[in-house]
Amino acid sequence: MTLDLRLVLKAGLIWGVLAIVLLVIVQLVPLLPQVGIEGLDLASFATLFAGVHFSARNPNDKNIVVGLIGGSMAGIIAAVLMVVASLVLPVVLGSGAFTTTNIEAVLVPALIAGIAGALGMELVKRL
Repeated sequence: MTLDLRLVLKAGLIWGVLAIVLLVIVQLVPLLPQVGIEGLDLASFATLFAGVHFSARNPNDKNIVVGLIGGSMAGIIAAVLMVVASLVLPVVLGSGAFTTTNIEAVLVPALIAGIAGALGMELVKRL
């Protein structure tokens, strides 16, 4: 049972950076906020798919716990990256980027979304 921390970091950074890029595009193009999935904001989407990404790329397919722990860690890394960006982007873009910079309010949903994404991918791999 080994957890590939490099893969955790890679998945979290990829989806965190993608969320920041999409956020900048949404801020610059005013028509894009109307397009989206109801009930799923950009931060939860990024943390969910950080978990999916880790679980899909995880070479340790036999242990579901490794996938869940790694997915949750990847989601937390993506969330922390978005919190850091939320401190910088209002200065750059001139408007609020994310709704909160409270790290406690971000980490728990990111943990749950990362686990949910990893669990979904683990189920897909096993069915």
